[in-house]
Amino acid sequence: MNLAKITKLAHGLPPNPTVLQHLGEMGALALGMVGAAMHALARRDLDLARSLPELDDPLDRLNRGMLQQVLAASDDQRMLEWGIRMYVVSRQIERVGDNAVDIGEQVAFLVTGEFREFTDASHPEIEHPELLEGGGSPE
Repeated sequence: MNLAKITKLAHGLPPNPTVLQHLGEMGALALGMVGAAMHALARRDLDLARSLPELDDPLDRLNRGMLQQVLAASDDQRMLEWGIRMYVVSRQIERVGDNAVDIGEQVAFLVTGEFREFTDASHPEIEHPELLEGGGSPE
């Protein structure tokens, strides 16, 4: 489901200002990341391309906290319905950041001739070795 459809379906449901604020922050971060990725591509800027995973970290943190915020703010069925829709929005905005990182990886390939993933989302313990010690997951 795309963001326009979710927005239409959420119309008339009671919103939560904190969730909306965090979605706004996420949108601004994702937009900045896409701009940085496009800038890196246009200028073949390897350093900027390699900085994208670090720019993605705050977006990932906001997304990870969104479900808890939605559940905490869901006093009734209509608010829960709105919150679940906003959680889907959060996930989609987070994917925009991931796509910007992917663009950065492609820029690095263009510049160096070697493809290397900046992060390995399928193996979070590589990015977060503390998970091996605690036995948990970053989510």
